[in-house]
Amino acid sequence: STSDGVFRTNDTGTTWLQKSAGMKGNSFNGIVVANSIPARIIAVKSGSRSYTSSTDQGATWSTTSLNDYVSGILKLSDETIIIYGSKVFRSTNNGASFTNDGTYYSHSKIIEAANGDLYGFSYGKVSKSTNKGSTWADLVITGLPTGFQTYYAAIDDSNNIVCYSYDGTSGYKTYKIVGTTLTEISTPSANYNNLFCLNNKFYLAEYSQFY
Repeated sequence: STSDGVFRTNDTGTTWLQKSAGMKGNSFNGIVVANSIPARIIAVKSGSRSYTSSTDQGATWSTTSLNDYVSGILKLSDETIIIYGSKVFRSTNNGASFTNDGTYYSHSKIIEAANGDLYGFSYGKVSKSTNKGSTWADLVITGLPTGFQTYYAAIDDSNNIVCYSYDGTSGYKTYKIVGTTLTEISTPSANYNNLFCLNNKFYLAEYSQFY
């Protein structure tokens, strides 16, 4: 398809060129650019057991298998790259290789705080890592629904978290976590496809607008 895959712009977004040759499938939901020479681009597809990378600005791609399922990818402030899902795969060599210790976490989303701590979201819980994802500790969060499952999350410089999550029973809701307490936020809509924080302001995105 000419409307799916990875696209590159050389004019700050005015025009885009599809760069998906060699990719297995088109529904990629995460992409990072490693600080390597030449730059390594790494893309992942939720539900797959692999990642796809390019070292020629997307002209060609190759796929590398992993030993478990993937949900997303994140480049940390210290250039560590983590691919997360059933396990946490870490790269400290700009994506040339990834390792994991075999521990199962089943993260659907991981975000990084300003101080470098990581917060991971999985079924019914939130966990925290203070060592770039090597180990994780579950947090005790007041108000957390039993079937809580997060799809999007963002964090500000004060470690306040906003997340868009399934509540386990009735549907998708937007929550905030301040300290160790989770509360629901009233929003204009119930259906979002992205959430991010910019300049300490949170933004929710639908297909046609931002809030």
